[in-house]
Amino acid sequence: MNKEVSKSTRQSNIEFLRIVGMLMIVYHHLVVHGVMNYLDQTNHFKVFEQGTLINKIFSCFFFPGGEIGVGIFFIITGYFCATRNSLNPLRIITKVSFYGAFFAILSVIYMLFCGLRGGAKILFLSVRTFFFPISTGLYWFVTVYVIIILLIPLINPLYMKLNQKGWIILLLFMYFGWFLLGSLGETYFSLQKGLLFYSIGAFFHLIVSKKDNMNRIRKYRIFFLLSFIVFWLLESFIAYWIAFYGIAEQSQINQIVFRVLKTCETAFSPFCSSFLFIFFILLDLGSKKAINTVASTTFGVYLIHDSDLLRELLWHKLFMVDTKLYFLTSFPFLLLLIPIVVFSFCSCIDYFVQKITAHLNIHSVYNRIVSSLFLHI
Repeated sequence: MNKEVSKSTRQSNIEFLRIVGMLMIVYHHLVVHGVMNYLDQTNHFKVFEQGTLINKIFSCFFFPGGEIGVGIFFIITGYFCATRNSLNPLRIITKVSFYGAFFAILSVIYMLFCGLRGGAKILFLSVRTFFFPISTGLYWFVTVYVIIILLIPLINPLYMKLNQKGWIILLLFMYFGWFLLGSLGETYFSLQKGLLFYSIGAFFHLIVSKKDNMNRIRKYRIFFLLSFIVFWLLESFIAYWIAFYGIAEQSQINQIVFRVLKTCETAFSPFCSSFLFIFFILLDLGSKKAINTVASTTFGVYLIHDSDLLRELLWHKLFMVDTKLYFLTSFPFLLLLIPIVVFSFCSCIDYFVQKITAHLNIHSVYNRIVSSLFLHI
């Protein structure tokens, strides 16, 4: 998501992949926050249960997008940062802090004039995000991303010493002994997941992207795309049964089956993200200004649409996904359309924020504030 990964001319095939990855995440958030209500343990899957079969199928089809989309962004980071000695996280921290302040102000305005369910909590989280953009935990991706950036001086020198055999052993160990076992718990799994995807990206840069290797795999481009589709469909199928066992009475056996299914769904996401990434790096789109401009807003799209305030307004008040939208016969069509509208809306906001902050030099001011108060770097 971070547009500062590379200073060179931006390759539009990778930039287009950023857009695709963020759209996957927005689709995923509509489903998990609007239909499956992952954050509301008292109504876990209750809305999903009441929908028609076709609406359930469409919901489950877009469910895998969050894990796969996030994986794509970590892979891109590993791909571009594999040979770096260090990377300064200040810019990404500054942007998170800026949007924390923005949503704190917006929350106060909204509560004064319109009222807002859980408004005090949302305000508190927004203020915390401004003062503690990393440790607040509001955006888990940001926390993990910054930790990985801080680990780059330690892990990249080790990665650059590995040959192809060493990489295969490392990735197999990380996948089976680190990623799959980690999915059975919750405490550090986000970091374990981020490190695995980052390592996959570094592997692609250091081994796969060598000219001879690229020439060998180029003829399999369609195979990678078809493999991505197959694994996506497998994840969607498993997602349906995750929801089914999430609805069912939580006997001990059902809880075990539910956990096993979630682990199986998680197990396919590295393959999905990797196959799609390889497909896109084999594309030759040159450098297209329009694509690159939209891609530069993807991190802003993430911060805006998945903030506590916009999450509540978008899915529950504006589109009323859990009370009206999900029960319409036109839901499949609207499910396809709404995330594109949300992405476009948030992208426009971030584009204008970038222009305004650049014109007023606000970014430099925020850099100095954040640096002096929180980071001392």
